[in-house]
Amino acid sequence: MDELPIDIHYAKLLDWLLDRRKVPSGWHEGIRSVRFKVNESLADLPADNEDILAIVGGQYLDYFGCKKLLSVVGVRDVFGRYKDDRGKKWLDIIAMYEKEDLFLADSAQVLAKQVDVEIPTLRKRQAKLQSSLNDAGRRESDSEKTAAKQEAELFDMCLSLGIQDVSLPLEGQLTRAVQIAAPRAAREVANLAKAELVGE
Repeated sequence: MDELPIDIHYAKLLDWLLDRRKVPSGWHEGIRSVRFKVNESLADLPADNEDILAIVGGQYLDYFGCKKLLSVVGVRDVFGRYKDDRGKKWLDIIAMYEKEDLFLADSAQVLAKQVDVEIPTLRKRQAKLQSSLNDAGRRESDSEKTAAKQEAELFDMCLSLGIQDVSLPLEGQLTRAVQIAAPRAAREVANLAKAELVGE
């Protein structure tokens, strides 16, 4: 029976742990001491190690993060014990977390904060980004329609000037248009001149 899982609402998990004395009532003080030790030990870490930065990453370093960090920074001897001072420091921090199961209370608090604050914030950010993406898609569609309309207008204009190959560069199109339109314009001017002479 002791192995059966039980359902506990995330917001009541910390109270459940306290009511059943799984963690001490003064767990805040214990966690404060752990956090002080964590911050002190973080200052001793190399700043150019990508594996360390991926774990720390400017976020709250909890019990599980400390265990990951220990596996990266610690150096073991042939018997599996940590032989360097840095590894021993983080091993002591993990032991402080595990004393009186302080990590359970800390994890319960972190869980509640993530569900109540961080996840809704991420959802709002996701919705905002999705809205921006949709707007960008609409603007792209409008731009494509405008470009297609302008291309059709250019094609019609070129045809009216007698240009068949609209793939020519703009300068070539204008030169071609002048070459075609100039004789036509000259004929029209000549006809107008003749008409005026006849009229006189």
